[in-house]
Amino acid sequence: MGNRIIRSGTLFQRSPLIAFLLSLLFTGLGQLYNGELSKGMTFFVMRILSLLLIPFFLVVDEKNSYIFVFAILALFHFLIWLMAAVEALFSALRKRIFSLRAYNSIFFYCAYGFVSSLLLGIAVIAASLFFMIARMNSNDMNPTVFNGEYVLINRYAAERTGIGDAVLYGDGGERFGRIIAEQNSAFMYKDGLFEINRLELSIGVFSDRELERRGLDNREDIFFEINNRRYPIKYLPPAGSNFKKRYRPIRIQQGELLVAKDNRRMKEAYGIIKRKSIIGRVEGIIIGNTVKRMMLLPFVQK
Repeated sequence: MGNRIIRSGTLFQRSPLIAFLLSLLFTGLGQLYNGELSKGMTFFVMRILSLLLIPFFLVVDEKNSYIFVFAILALFHFLIWLMAAVEALFSALRKRIFSLRAYNSIFFYCAYGFVSSLLLGIAVIAASLFFMIARMNSNDMNPTVFNGEYVLINRYAAERTGIGDAVLYGDGGERFGRIIAEQNSAFMYKDGLFEINRLELSIGVFSDRELERRGLDNREDIFFEINNRRYPIKYLPPAGSNFKKRYRPIRIQQGELLVAKDNRRMKEAYGIIKRKSIIGRVEGIIIGNTVKRMMLLPFVQK
């Protein structure tokens, strides 16, 4: 940096490239280098706030899917980071020589970089306590989530999940499933279909438009199931069976949940888990196998 700085009395020559790189590494530092302290602090505070607003909106609206708010705030966070670097570059190009300020020193730059990195790290850790991004490593939730897709997990909603929610749980390793029934309920299962408290869950066929929106083909084994929420499942309809006469109900005990895979064609399509094993609620797909599947919810909106 010393080779790019020319001092003549109290004058200082700015390098646009250095200004850009400084703000790229530490948001706002390029503005300080340009002698614009208030502008640099504004960019940094906006970036921190974009992170802190993520858990804020989780708390104030925990019932609806959070993926759209998360995506908007994440995009805003990225844009602020990029805009700060670009603004520092063009500001240095517009006026390359200015009077030195008290904070135009290597010591102050290093101190700012350290403090800003510390505060940004704290904000990231605080936000990550409320959410995480997980990769689907199986076909258990196909056709809702495909193998290889990344989903947003709402940690804050772990204890408030309910029937119809897709969840990530840790029961002998992290797994995905959907809550089908809660404690003190009785269920029966046969050929991919559930009966809860002696009532069969409603099944229907997707419209072509709904299938296209979710990036699904019109196949004979894809249907939707309604259980508080409306969500896709994959199974082969039986050739007419009435399992109520052949199976005895299984009761779900206190503190337990019945979870099932949306892919009912998989072996072990359901299981009973402890509620405390839930890590978080699946909010939607952050990175899909196709562009069309980006931002998909784990249920079908009415």
